Amino acid sequence: MKNVVKESRIDELYYIRIIATILVVAGHSAFYTILSGDGGIDYVTLMNESGIKDTIIHKGYLMVTNLIYSCHMHLFFFLSGIVYMACVKNGKYKEFKPFLSNKFIRLIVPYIVASILYGIPVLWFSGYFGNEDLVKKILQGYLLGYGKNHLWYLVSLFQIFLLTWCLDYFLKSKYIKLLFALLMLLSTHFKNIEFLYIYKTQAFFFYFFIGVLFEDYRKQYSNYIIKRRLFFTTIFGLLWIVSFACNYYLIQNSIAGIAVSLFGILFFYNFSILLLNNINPKNAIANVINRYSFEIYIFATPLNYAVLMTIYKLFGISIFGNENFSLILIIIRFLIQMFIPIVFGYVIQKIKSFFL
Repeated sequence: MKNVVKESRIDELYYIRIIATILVVAGHSAFYTILSGDGGIDYVTLMNESGIKDTIIHKGYLMVTNLIYSCHMHLFFFLSGIVYMACVKNGKYKEFKPFLSNKFIRLIVPYIVASILYGIPVLWFSGYFGNEDLVKKILQGYLLGYGKNHLWYLVSLFQIFLLTWCLDYFLKSKYIKLLFALLMLLSTHFKNIEFLYIYKTQAFFFYFFIGVLFEDYRKQYSNYIIKRRLFFTTIFGLLWIVSFACNYYLIQNSIAGIAVSLFGILFFYNFSILLLNNINPKNAIANVINRYSFEIYIFATPLNYAVLMTIYKLFGISIFGNENFSLILIIIRFLIQMFIPIVFGYVIQKIKSFFL
């Protein structure tokens, strides 16, 4: 494959989108406990009460997911920032009302529809909401941001898009906007606003804006590292892992945490270029994941709760302490989260094409 980064489209982002999707699914294939104001599951407590010890495999995989969590959502916002700025350069988003309408339809409508028609029924089936204050937990916790909804990214990204458009309209200096983004990130240490996941916007706007800034230098950087892609991928990979280990086990500092996330982003960006120049982009599996990445994000996570509940009902809590089964469970959860949403996406597209 030629050592060139095409300019007709953002080819570098092809594998980043796939990688980010896989990272989210892999990260969500480990948890046994999710607790929030709107309910949750807690199989760890059930294990402790029954004297069941966690397995070495699951403990090890939790360490891997901690590494994944250090940059996986940051990577999504970085990617979105690049795409936003590329669209602006191509003359899009000049007027606010069409921009607002476009993002509302693409982000908020799926959030509402998927939450009500899919997320809530699956979580209710899984026992997530419990039996008390059901309406309050669903409305206040699951839909309005005071609990946990895996679709929070859509609401936060919508807010970030609007915030970025307004900043671009009123402020010309990119350095002032970068300072504002950094201050928002640091503000999470003083005040987190849960309503409509504003605290997520506080935390991730910085990485979105880094993507916006990076787009100005993306082509130059990508073409520079083409012949050095293995070297840069290795260097940033080592920096990511070492900085994560130091921060997680020694420093535990929020500023160092920002560096960990940025090293992770740079590693996966360089890794995507490495893949792009060594693997055929027409790879069938890669194309399917890329095509249905949004559906995987929408439908995958609630399936986790259903799988865990089903396993618990069928085999009891003792099965979670079985070393071999813990590995099988991780693989099952990963494959179900990847495969079933793709099937859902395929069916939805067929239905849409039939009626439209």
